[in-house]
Amino acid sequence: MATTTLSTKPTDADVTRPASPATKTGPSEADINQMLSQLAKLWEPLHPQELAARWNTGKLLNELLGPPTKRQAYGDSVLDKAAKHTGLARTELSRMRWFAHLAPEMDRVLKKYKVRTWSQVKELLPKLMSKKKAGSGSAPNKVSDSLTVRRVMQSIESAVKHLQCLTAGMNDEDRSRLQGVFVTLQSEAARFIDTSV
Repeated sequence: MATTTLSTKPTDADVTRPASPATKTGPSEADINQMLSQLAKLWEPLHPQELAARWNTGKLLNELLGPPTKRQAYGDSVLDKAAKHTGLARTELSRMRWFAHLAPEMDRVLKKYKVRTWSQVKELLPKLMSKKKAGSGSAPNKVSDSLTVRRVMQSIESAVKHLQCLTAGMNDEDRSRLQGVFVTLQSEAARFIDTSV
């Protein structure tokens, strides 16, 4: 496997200094535009490599763990180990799994949606998930949905209880405001359950 060594230190040819030093009002518009142009030149060649690395990471994880649509008992520990080993956040690894799952032909999807950066992919993922759900043609799994809703409700109730304990040392005005948030949260959760199950 060939490896590419990237220099992290730009050369003097890569970076030009502003024409004028920043004043109390900040850098000039021309200096800002020049800097933005330089940033684009520095990052543009890296985006395709970054996207390929992230897609391949997701693909490798999916090959080991199965698709991200199904939870595996050992999946969490594998993701924790992978996060520690790569220095990437576990949430990022999860997104990479979804990226590889939802875009099995990465280049075609990137071209179709005119996506060039990881930030753009992260914005695209919810749209791809919606399309996949809408196009699946299968009826929703009421048992799975109700279990998910029950877990969400338990998490909300636990958070509310924890937050109520924290209000013990608050003044009356702050406590009243926070209790209003509790009531809103509980009613929103109840409405979510009514519409989900």
